[in-house]
Amino acid sequence: MPALPILPLLSALAFSSTAGLATESPPRKAVSVACLPGPAQTARRVDDWTLDVLAGEGRRFRIDLDRSCAGIKDAEPMQLASTGDGVCADGRAAAVTAGAICPVIAITEDPPAPANRCFKTARVRSFAALRGNRLEVQLRGGSRHVLQLEASCAQLDRFAAISLVSGAADGRICGRPGDAVYGSLDDGVGATLAGGFARQFSGNDFQPCRIVEVLPVEG
Repeated sequence: MPALPILPLLSALAFSSTAGLATESPPRKAVSVACLPGPAQTARRVDDWTLDVLAGEGRRFRIDLDRSCAGIKDAEPMQLASTGDGVCADGRAAAVTAGAICPVIAITEDPPAPANRCFKTARVRSFAALRGNRLEVQLRGGSRHVLQLEASCAQLDRFAAISLVSGAADGRICGRPGDAVYGSLDDGVGATLAGGFARQFSGNDFQPCRIVEVLPVEG
């Protein structure tokens, strides 16, 4: 995905207020479930002890692993295995790699994000840094969204270009596990994408910032 340039019009929005944000609805609550409804179609690593899983007619689930294990490391081949009937949080299922066996301790279903809390990465025209670890993106057609980033994300005002990564690998950003933004100091140097995951090779690029929430901008 090519890096996205800053447009001069939006450069003036850096450090503006967040007035005009849609009223923030109550957070969507994940629902605890005993088992995955069928085999996992995809399983993506969120961190060493958390997986984002697609299963059962496109439904998304979060799997929490026992943190006493060595953890699932990035780029390691991994599979979900069970000695019981399906993947359940019953002590018989685990995420298995060459270096670790991590028991599944909890499974929660992530409700779908409302349509106005998602957008397609291909529609992004430009972006601007805002206070409070936020980025505003303007889409083709004029609509805007504000991305709330994790607290550890820094130096947003230095981004010259960004690449957005869809954690679900469906080309949409909704604040789901794996959704992230990569920033670059040089708009000729951006993050490269492979199989829905970001790979970063340039010393001019910042580390990825996880997108926690997507908020539509009214007006």
